[in-house]
Amino acid sequence: TGTAQDLKNSIDNIQIGGRNLITSDSISTYNATIDKTRYAREGIITLTKDTNYGGISIPARLLKPSKVYVISYKYKKINGTLVSFGGHTDPSWSDNKTYVDGVYKGAHNSSTSGFVVDDTNIHEVICYITTPSAITESHLFYIQPNRGYKGLVTVEVYDLKLEEGNKATDWTPAPEDKQDNLQTI
Repeated sequence: TGTAQDLKNSIDNIQIGGRNLITSDSISTYNATIDKTRYAREGIITLTKDTNYGGISIPARLLKPSKVYVISYKYKKINGTLVSFGGHTDPSWSDNKTYVDGVYKGAHNSSTSGFVVDDTNIHEVICYITTPSAITESHLFYIQPNRGYKGLVTVEVYDLKLEEGNKATDWTPAPEDKQDNLQTI
């Protein structure tokens, strides 16, 4: 059992960033099709793929050296067969710990780092990242349904958020996306 001091230390070590660093423009795809027209308003990206390693990528240019970040998202299978769900991280993102539905899954670098089961439930992924002393802006964080497997699958990725700190908070659009929304009204 913990002491009052342990509890105080845990509370003192919480770092909350809040601001979503991922803009709609910073979300890319490779070997897949994505629809991100609902991302800035609703936080939803629809991804369809039938290749081994297709998915979504987020660039390291959003990161600062020697900082702690949390990237969080939810996913739900829409159709097809989901054999795996995982990702890959280039070195600027590689010091990480991933949890799916609250269960520790290891680093976000395999076909199972985000996988639970082939169902249509919504699953929550939270990945805690400590960046190295130097960032390579072209390094990517990948989200890959059916990583390593061919087979048609469509998933919705909800509430994709990268924030500085070690506490995931509710999804909000990046301020730049909010501004873009205001300009289109």
